[in-house]
Amino acid sequence: ASLFDRYCAAGEEPLPIGRLHLTVLAILSIAMKVTGGADDTRKPYKLRELLACLGQQQHSVEEIFRAEVSVLEALSFEVSAPSVLDILDVLVLPFTQPDRPESSSPVVILAKFLLQLSLLDAPL
Repeated sequence: ASLFDRYCAAGEEPLPIGRLHLTVLAILSIAMKVTGGADDTRKPYKLRELLACLGQQQHSVEEIFRAEVSVLEALSFEVSAPSVLDILDVLVLPFTQPDRPESSSPVVILAKFLLQLSLLDAPL
């Protein structure tokens, strides 16, 4: 589910229309940071410029960042989606050895190999 959907589901009451624009901007800021669309360390002004433009003088960048903190707290700071490798690790858990979790069965090795082939990302 999207960050917005998860945020709305986490709330006890429906999101007021008056906070919709601010909340969407905060979620956009979070998504850009998580996916690498914004690099706050090298070019923080780019994100600030974008948010100021999208805020349309209705919301300051600082107000958007405060809303971002509220969204993060509502989501318990769980903003990244699990990767396919994370899902595979859960699915193959019955095929791992409890006493040696670092060693894998042939089923696990084959599953990871096929996953890498399907993603065309060998160093996964």
